[in-house]
Amino acid sequence: MVQRPDGHRVLLAPTAAVAGFVGSTYTFDEVQLADVAVTRPDDATWAVQAGPLALSVRVGRRPALGWALRAVPAPLARHPGWVGLLDRPARCGRRSPSGSARCRRGRRWCG
Repeated sequence: MVQRPDGHRVLLAPTAAVAGFVGSTYTFDEVQLADVAVTRPDDATWAVQAGPLALSVRVGRRPALGWALRAVPAPLARHPGWVGLLDRPARCGRRSPSGSARCRRGRRWCG
């Protein structure tokens, strides 16, 4: 999924079946079928090509906060209340944009 600066959301899906499955949970302004390829040029890099989208993500070392949050038990870490509690403080230390999901059928949590 790509979200343009004006908020227009485009799902890039490899097949109609994938587009239907993802679209049954999330809402999009547009759906495009496109070849999707993910490669690993090295152990720390993921490269994605999907239609007009081309991106490369390099993963760095986990910061101290990441190690602390790793100690949270999985059932609590997945609970919507816990995620909501940590969302705002976690944004303070981020240099990258954050995204949000819009769910269908009135669902507030898409996990």
